[in-house]
Amino acid sequence: MPSNRQHVRDQKRVLGPGPWWELNRWMDSPTRHLGPKHRRLRHIDTDPRSMLLAALLFGEKAPEAMLIHTMRDRFQTEWDQILNRLLRDLLKPK
Repeated sequence: MPSNRQHVRDQKRVLGPGPWWELNRWMDSPTRHLGPKHRRLRHIDTDPRSMLLAALLFGEKAPEAMLIHTMRDRFQTEWDQILNRLLRDLLKPK
């Protein structure tokens, strides 16, 4: 999972200043109990209703910031899967 530092950099670059540290912590807080499955909550591809709550808590740009966070997470997950398959294939005994 990308660090929230990278999420915040991306969000600031696109949206300007905002409560991005707090938003990202809020989005990832279920990690403590759910581990990698935490993305079922508070990530817009699996829990789109959370955007309304985020807007109320963190302001009107929060849904856009959530999109940036979710996209970065998804890209990172897919990249990790590709690398893992490549390494597994390279290290497989022949």
